Amino acid sequence: MYIHEKNIFIITEPIDGNPATHGNGVTVGFSVADEATGDKWHEAGLNAGGTTCEDPPGIREGMGVKMYLAYLKDPSGNKICALKKARLISSGLTVFAAFRSSEVNIIF
Repeated sequence: MYIHEKNIFIITEPIDGNPATHGNGVTVGFSVADEATGDKWHEAGLNAGGTTCEDPPGIREGMGVKMYLAYLKDPSGNKICALKKARLISSGLTVFAAFRSSEVNIIF
């Protein structure tokens, strides 16, 4: 994991158990201002030949954190995501959260 100013670069093992490839185990995320922007981004991606992956766009919850996520695979198979960063309810800290099933990895 590499964190520099407002940027985060993370490499992980794929959550679906398949081998890592250009589109499995790698996700490029783009911050969006709000859910409506993320929904428009997702729709534009589908209209351009992308396919939805993971859960439908929406709020993911876990460990006191809520975050909007919208995932796509582009026509080449690259996994991309629009996200609205979450706030911890108890502390008000802005966090980046990577959701994996019922577990949440939080990076401050």
